[in-house]
Amino acid sequence: MRISPIIKNNIYFHANYRKVKNPNDDSFYMMTTTYFFRADTDWDYLGDYLCEKYKDTDKVNVICHACSHGAEPYSFLMHMAAFHPLEFNKFTPVVAKDIDAENIEMAKKSEYEYEDIAESGALDYFTTGLYKYFMQPLDNGDMKMTKKFRDAVKFDQGNIFDDISSMPRKNTVLFCKNMWPYLSVEERHRLAKELSEHFDESCVLIIGSYDTSQLEMQELLEQYGFKQNPNDMFIYEKRKAGCPYNVYHDQKAIKEAGKDIPLSIDDIFK
Repeated sequence: MRISPIIKNNIYFHANYRKVKNPNDDSFYMMTTTYFFRADTDWDYLGDYLCEKYKDTDKVNVICHACSHGAEPYSFLMHMAAFHPLEFNKFTPVVAKDIDAENIEMAKKSEYEYEDIAESGALDYFTTGLYKYFMQPLDNGDMKMTKKFRDAVKFDQGNIFDDISSMPRKNTVLFCKNMWPYLSVEERHRLAKELSEHFDESCVLIIGSYDTSQLEMQELLEQYGFKQNPNDMFIYEKRKAGCPYNVYHDQKAIKEAGKDIPLSIDDIFK
């Protein structure tokens, strides 16, 4: 996928417009939208879920692809610092990457307009005070993340296809939100397949609402060995090796029909 420089910037919608050309030479316009604490993540549930899942793990590898200007990884870290401070260090550093060099340059600066933070609800989200996370306003009024949080994220330009082989195979949480519709059909299947083959069952994928509104993401990911979290449609875990795709769907169909299940889904996947 090839992306042009910024064509138009829409500050109100926190969006950059670019022209995109995929490997089939199909051209279309892409709007990249990002802000703090996007509503398609249940941050309270995500934090509780990850802390419980990895309670016996000393180090969790958090990777955020399509990180844009950095609001997503910083939202995750601010939530963990506010509500799971004792677990904060085990989830750092977050590796955050974007295919767009301009987005990464913005992310590395870690400077955000006050309005961006206020409009996202971040001011209401934290009762502990904004300056626990941001420094005093700069001369231009922008807010810069504190050194603690800047040091907890490693930003770099990167293509997810090139990075899969270097991702830790175990205890990895991969944010790959709202990027799947921009891939060709072949690329979507390739990405799901390569992630499934690379990760073991301790790993987690997190997708977004734009992914699910445009694509049959559950069908795609489950086809390649992931299972949807029953409490959050945007969280997927790698299925235990050896559990075939059709067994899961047969059991699911039986359960939905209200019949007795000889082996529960929880027993299959635990």
